[in-house]
Amino acid sequence: MIIGVGTDVVEIERFRESLTREPSIENRLFTDAERAYCAQSINPIPRLAIRFAAKEAVMKAMGVGIGPVSWHDIEVVTTDRRPSIVLHNRAAALADRLGIQHWQLSLSHSKTTALAFAIGSSEIPVEFSPLLESEDRLDDGDLLPVVTVEEMRQIDADAPEPVEELIARAGAAVARVAIDLLGGTYGRRVAVLYGKGNNGNDGREAARLLAARGVHVTLFDVATTTEIGECDLVIDAAFGTGFRGDYNPPIIPTTAKVLAVDIPSGVNGATGKVENALAANATVCFAALKPGNVFPPGRVLSGDIQLVDIGLDTSRATCHVVGAQAVSDWLVDADAETHKWKSAVWIVAGSIGMEGAASLTARGAARTGAGYIRASSPHCHLEDLPIEVVQKELSPTQWTNEVENELSRFSSLVIGNGLGTDIETRQGVRRIVALATNAHIPCVVDADGITALGEQLEDFVGPTTILTPHDGEFASVFGSRPSDDRLHDARALAAKAGAIVLLKGPTTVIAHPDGRALLSIAGDARLATAGTGDVLAGIIGALSASGMDPFLAAAAGAFLHGRAGALGWKRGFVASDIVEFLPAAIAQVVALRPATHLRSEE
Repeated sequence: MIIGVGTDVVEIERFRESLTREPSIENRLFTDAERAYCAQSINPIPRLAIRFAAKEAVMKAMGVGIGPVSWHDIEVVTTDRRPSIVLHNRAAALADRLGIQHWQLSLSHSKTTALAFAIGSSEIPVEFSPLLESEDRLDDGDLLPVVTVEEMRQIDADAPEPVEELIARAGAAVARVAIDLLGGTYGRRVAVLYGKGNNGNDGREAARLLAARGVHVTLFDVATTTEIGECDLVIDAAFGTGFRGDYNPPIIPTTAKVLAVDIPSGVNGATGKVENALAANATVCFAALKPGNVFPPGRVLSGDIQLVDIGLDTSRATCHVVGAQAVSDWLVDADAETHKWKSAVWIVAGSIGMEGAASLTARGAARTGAGYIRASSPHCHLEDLPIEVVQKELSPTQWTNEVENELSRFSSLVIGNGLGTDIETRQGVRRIVALATNAHIPCVVDADGITALGEQLEDFVGPTTILTPHDGEFASVFGSRPSDDRLHDARALAAKAGAIVLLKGPTTVIAHPDGRALLSIAGDARLATAGTGDVLAGIIGALSASGMDPFLAAAAGAFLHGRAGALGWKRGFVASDIVEFLPAAIAQVVALRPATHLRSEE
């Protein structure tokens, strides 16, 4: 049982100014262990700011401020890059009185803000997973550009600076990250594996800079190297994002870390696919991410990704990774004069044996903030709906007329979840989707609804339609399952249909008919279970009903769906768990809006 929830946001620059103005604050706020951990970073201020926010969040969860507990009573410890809370003295005693046995902690930061989210609960779940497993998550900030290999080549070619200058900047960035991974330079040994192209040039420049700092550096030509001797770090500059073919990485010491330059060698930069590659602990990407960095297995093999600006113009990028800050900016706040019908969602879903699909869709919409939800099925009475959801039964033979008569009252429509695929139902779905399209009402078409549209879907859908297929449903409207290049295929379907396409997967692609695309990497394997897609449809329906642009609503829905899923258990996780964690995931995102007040000590 959850006993207390607390969240806090700190403006990093204000925090820095406070520590500069009064250095003694650092001693009062943090334990020696916390300060030592943060000092390992090249820039310790964000880590300190995160810990300050965490202490505030824990106090809020316990309903107290400074006085009943002290700053040192609440300690943030990091084990295997996972932050957790340890309470001492008065804080430990207070938590015991409240019945709090376990803390779940989320820490993240962008360039401007540090966020902490703490949940105190009475039970210690098995295999409990923190919301964020790292303090430096790739999708915590704003939109991050993603360009194809061909687009990156053109960006490089259009750069006003000579290539030597770009190599110097890239090499310096690699050297900085290498030193951070090494924890210093004294006595460190680095092996640089280089190839023929600019990727290899970046590695050799990093080698030169590291050697100047006292690091023992050895260069290895990928064309002739089969094994690398003892070292602390391998810089993988063998191949860049344009790699094609087979690759047999050299044998490296088991204790050595690996830092990849732009992408781990052996990963296809366009798709993320790989036959064999050198897995990296971290990857330095220049100017923009490549699809191979964000689609699996390349996403996993890239390790912790650091995107570095070396002065290249990526403004032409039409694809971006969705970040928490961006979602925070997109969310539409209700005005003071709002009422339930301003964000009303109608869900047409469910059939005999599939009533649960309608229930999960409705629950997703409710927890995302829909003002009014109606759920209807032409096939059955819907069971297990939330008590807040209004059920209106539809005639099995006249249901399309009944929906048409009242559709204009609603701000969005969700149709298809568990609805069935018989001929009459397919024809009805096509008619209702076309009605919504002509009325410019956002319409989320999922599951059986997608199958109903078939390969002639462009006759029924439009720019306010959001199609949310998994791979099998994608094939029913595209003619084939997605290829390795999922970004290309999602864009192709969006262009063919003239509608928004959300292609589900470990990296979810949201494609607009004009070629723009957004990628959500918020989810993980926990979402690969029955019913999670129904919840997602409800989330997107509610966001669309709030007035959010349908393209952004689809992307924000995928992101919040993934973040809510990340709050759950690694095993035994079910779709309804997402619903329960949605308000917490939304609160985490909303907390990124600037509205915090920094206190030194009360």
